[in-house]
Amino acid sequence: MARRVSRRQWWRNYRRYLKSEAWQDRRKKLYRDRDGRCEDCGRELHGRYHAHHLSYANVGSEPLHELRLLCEDCHAKRHPRRRVRRPGKRGTLAAALGVLLLVSILVLIVA
Repeated sequence: MARRVSRRQWWRNYRRYLKSEAWQDRRKKLYRDRDGRCEDCGRELHGRYHAHHLSYANVGSEPLHELRLLCEDCHAKRHPRRRVRRPGKRGTLAAALGVLLLVSILVLIVA
């Protein structure tokens, strides 16, 4: 009998999996299989894409038919209450603060 894990632990494990080489390989296979186009809007993705789970039942060994290749906009539409971004990428707030800090430093140097 499989041991149940807490919701918090499940999400920790899931986030760790999304950073794994196994997940990166599965995403690349999905990209090739779907010809690099968003399955919702048909946009050519040019290597910038999201792999959306239709089900979380087989995380770690999910078959390609349980995944959808999406652009960032279409993926966000499927998760309207959650900010959607690729794992390991800096969030927009952190990036904006970093740019603001850099500009402030440059202004001080030039002044």
